[in-house]
Amino acid sequence: MSKIKTDDWRLRGQNEYMTNMKFRYAKFVPDHYGSLHTHCEFCWHKFMEKSEGIEDCSSYGYCSSDGKYWVCEECFHDFKEFFNWGLIV
Repeated sequence: MSKIKTDDWRLRGQNEYMTNMKFRYAKFVPDHYGSLHTHCEFCWHKFMEKSEGIEDCSSYGYCSSDGKYWVCEECFHDFKEFFNWGLIV
């Protein structure tokens, strides 16, 4: 049973597009559109290719199978049961 409550501050309608998704643990790389960073879909944690020395920033996280959505490690573990996520290994 998930420990997340429906009034968690990080929930903003993600159930409309993130339920039953598959994720892989991956290193962030800039996309072909030139985006140099992205954010966690829940807490807005930043992902960059080179995150050393940057506060609240990581190079690795959980990426949806289509590469569109990123989730930080903490939010992934908090929400994986709530959203019924799977992990691609």
